[in-house]
Amino acid sequence: MKLKRIEKILVPVALTREGEIAVDQAVKFHSVFGSRIIVMTIIPGRSRFARLLRGSDATESAIARAKGRLEEFLLNIFDGEIPDYISTDVRCGGLINNIIEASKEFASQLIIIKKSKRLIGKFAAFRRHNAEKLIGRAFCPILTINNDSTAENVNNIVIPVDISKKTDTKMRWAIFIAKAFKAKITIISVLDINIDKRRSLAYRKAIAMEEQLKNEGVSCEVLLITETKGKQADIFLKSAAQINPDMIMIMTGEKMMMFGEYIGPFAKDIIHHSVTPVINVVPRVGSLFDV
Repeated sequence: MKLKRIEKILVPVALTREGEIAVDQAVKFHSVFGSRIIVMTIIPGRSRFARLLRGSDATESAIARAKGRLEEFLLNIFDGEIPDYISTDVRCGGLINNIIEASKEFASQLIIIKKSKRLIGKFAAFRRHNAEKLIGRAFCPILTINNDSTAENVNNIVIPVDISKKTDTKMRWAIFIAKAFKAKITIISVLDINIDKRRSLAYRKAIAMEEQLKNEGVSCEVLLITETKGKQADIFLKSAAQINPDMIMIMTGEKMMMFGEYIGPFAKDIIHHSVTPVINVVPRVGSLFDV
């Protein structure tokens, strides 16, 4: 594997409780990987007229004020002393473009976002469309959180079987994360047609994934769900809930990106409805990092 540890984590935040959850998740990864964490916030860009009227000094002053608020936000989280493994970054302008540029500039190997359930200024962002857009354009995996961060110890990771995609990249990341956390992986395969499970491609793919994990020394099991009614994502999430995993890992599809969609319908449902944090692995050519 090329990547030995996650060295840099980018955490874009709103200065709210939701931002605290994202920072908390990053700290949990730091405890395992020794990662450097870059906490960033983004302030709205000014119109051309405002820039002409007030000049660049006004923007610099706004950034300086935002940096002060960000540092105060972190001081409150860490009881008055920001750890030396955390640095800050403030940018002005478009949310998604700034996050993508920052991830490339800092060579981030993971981005963590807490999705918003209500409008919070710029970070209305992480509700639906913009979260999908960020995932679709990212050069590294993105961990999305709907509710709370993971437990201190990630003991069980769930991954779905998707017969429409290659699994190489997802499996390399699954092995990497499972070994780092000493976690077990449960492979869930949803069979939505009435055929003998041993004849199904979903079953054969799940068994191949299981064999690959066991060869790498990762504890795992396969759970085959036969259910013909309902959406696959709903069936998957219902089955995953019975396991109560600490993390779900999925992979976005290159073809969706090629045709102007950020992520596919299955991934959308998982990202927006999972109560468990979801790692979205990026498969496209040109990704900055590969394990």
